[in-house]
Amino acid sequence: MKKAEQTQWAATYLVAAELTRRGYRVGWPMGNAPVKDLLVESPKGVRFEVDVKGGAYGQKVKSYWHIVQEKRFKETTQPQLYFAFVRVDPQPDENADFFVLSHKALIELNEGVYAKSKTWKTKKGQPYKEFPPAFTPTHLAPHRGRWDILPE
Repeated sequence: MKKAEQTQWAATYLVAAELTRRGYRVGWPMGNAPVKDLLVESPKGVRFEVDVKGGAYGQKVKSYWHIVQEKRFKETTQPQLYFAFVRVDPQPDENADFFVLSHKALIELNEGVYAKSKTWKTKKGQPYKEFPPAFTPTHLAPHRGRWDILPE
């Protein structure tokens, strides 16, 4: 198994464990469901989905997350869809960092990152090229540990 796959699995299990610890019921969809990593029911019975993005700490390891399915940024906001970006520490005794966003917040964040990147490239006199959305921990910092945004 590739290191990236191990990191993604670790991130998904960490999110599931944290949700369970907070009183949510968590399930895994069966089959090919690229947008739905976790199916969740809140303590009050509200159902929603979580898309988990895993990344690792350390040197020579990507310090950003790409989102390949760009259609997520062009479609109507899905109020039942949430995202959990997880930085997984390779040291077993260290904690992970969680960044939790609604679909709407992710779309807004993407628009801001896109605008800044385009402005920066233009100021440098470089041609701007479309790219898949990518987010760094700095972009996601306001969403660190924001489990409170999930349905009750």
